[in-house]
Amino acid sequence: MGETIGQMKIRQRNEMKALQAKCQQILKDKKRDKREAKRETASLKADLEAEHAKQLAYFEEQNSNDAPAEEAPAPEPSAPAEEVTPSNEEPVLTRAQKRQKKKLEQEHKREEQIRRDEEAFDNSAKETEQAELRKQLAGLGMAIVPMPSDGHCMFSSIAHGLNDGRNARDLRGVAVDYIIEHQEDFMPFMVDIRGNQMSDEAFTQYCDRMRSTAEWGGEQELAALASALGREIMVYSARAQPRVFGEGPEAPIRVSYHEHELTLGQHYNAIVSVGEGEENA
Repeated sequence: MGETIGQMKIRQRNEMKALQAKCQQILKDKKRDKREAKRETASLKADLEAEHAKQLAYFEEQNSNDAPAEEAPAPEPSAPAEEVTPSNEEPVLTRAQKRQKKKLEQEHKREEQIRRDEEAFDNSAKETEQAELRKQLAGLGMAIVPMPSDGHCMFSSIAHGLNDGRNARDLRGVAVDYIIEHQEDFMPFMVDIRGNQMSDEAFTQYCDRMRSTAEWGGEQELAALASALGREIMVYSARAQPRVFGEGPEAPIRVSYHEHELTLGQHYNAIVSVGEGEENA
């Protein structure tokens, strides 16, 4: 007997969970380039989703081609069935059903253990990263000012450093306008989720998202803001020398980059001289 639609969906769900666990390991591998790892995991997920869609379409096609069953003759009238009293006893499982139940329980325990391990890893990595950044910045007489984790954190950090009345939304517009005006300079570094250079259409869509949604800002937007504002922007991280974008006559705008602050991805905070803001607890 072939796989039913219910069995297929359960299998596909388990395959996706297994892939998600694999992707977590790829993203946490510190020996790998972060952008390359993200591209690989995005490609793996896209391939599996496409395969699942193909399987589902094939199943529906096969079942739609089946000839409809002949209508069964109406049953002869029979005497009323005896009333059956509901029983509180659990149904007796076959040997195969017991094996399936045990397998599902083991799978659930495995997934729960993976989740606990990931949480422990994330918390440990976050605490280590915070301690290293605090130590580095304390030696420079600087401290971190936390920004909201709302997708606008990089732009909010720059706005905090500028302190000229413009907010994150305003700076999104500044960055996107500059990127569009200098498209030829930015296009070689603009790639889609599969690592291929963006088409003109994808570039336009990217700019629209960056301008009007909570799309995360990154290196392209930092470079654009530094040039458009005529300011030097310094990005501090726990395990690398500060990265410098642009230049200008005024004091640099300083922000911190956190790889493990959030489980969903990167995060930026503002940096100020000690006394101007409170350090992230």
